[in-house]
Amino acid sequence: MIRTLVTGFGAWGSVLAQRARQHDDYFVCGVVDPDSAKRRIASKMGFESYADLEVAIDQEKPELVIVATPISEAAQASVTSSTRYAHVMVAKPGATTRADADRMIRVADAKDRRLILDYTLLVSPKWQIVCDSLRSLGRVEHVSAMRSTRRDRSTASVLSDLSVHDLALLVSLEPLRGWTLMRSRESLELGWGSVELVSDASASATLQARRDDSMTRVLRVSCEHGSIVWNQTNDTVIVDWNEPALTEYHGPEPAIDLVSRRLDATRWWIEQGIDNRNVFRCVTGLLEDAHTKKETARAA
Repeated sequence: MIRTLVTGFGAWGSVLAQRARQHDDYFVCGVVDPDSAKRRIASKMGFESYADLEVAIDQEKPELVIVATPISEAAQASVTSSTRYAHVMVAKPGATTRADADRMIRVADAKDRRLILDYTLLVSPKWQIVCDSLRSLGRVEHVSAMRSTRRDRSTASVLSDLSVHDLALLVSLEPLRGWTLMRSRESLELGWGSVELVSDASASATLQARRDDSMTRVLRVSCEHGSIVWNQTNDTVIVDWNEPALTEYHGPEPAIDLVSRRLDATRWWIEQGIDNRNVFRCVTGLLEDAHTKKETARAA
């Protein structure tokens, strides 16, 4: 079993801690949160709780630290964990600047530890169907995504909190690499944002995100010989070739626990000595560019 410490016991961290505790391959040795109220909740749930990450690592000697802190604290938590010879799985986005991402990667390399970003949708069975179908549909021409969630979900930027899911999917597409941000817009007050990108292969992408309680999560990939629509809200994929008779439908699958699938992948990556840093570095760069362009446009 992987001896695991979870730092950050908010809405997402508590879910990760509970799922890891239920997983056959993980032993949750403790949780960390500076908030005494959250520590009391963790203690009532049967977790050993700590206020300080360094103290918890020194005391519990974890093999893996799951970082689910606020975005602004994630990079330092990851560096602290790697420095003390723990592998790290960090909740998205992990970092919002290239400097932080490179520092996290550099320390993990120096200590020979894995640095794994929790882009949960990358382990979805439906995403595998999308990737497999692309081999028959020819060149990708355009990717569009609309993602929304409840208004009270987070005070974070919708680009960092929501669009990062679709950015991770986008940059993992084969053979497309080298996405460049063209334009970014965001309203923190109204809770919406969008990014427009272009790839080295001359494909384009438009990703939109908002907080409006509609719970819309749809990704569309338009290709040379057809299109794919992945409706994440109802867990369906429609592959539509240019000839109508070839349309293929993949319906929802029962009880797919993507968190457990991510934990499965994390265990395997640790065993194999690999991680997903290339996607992480690219997504972080695009997020940094998006926020830079947003602030430049606002100043103008």
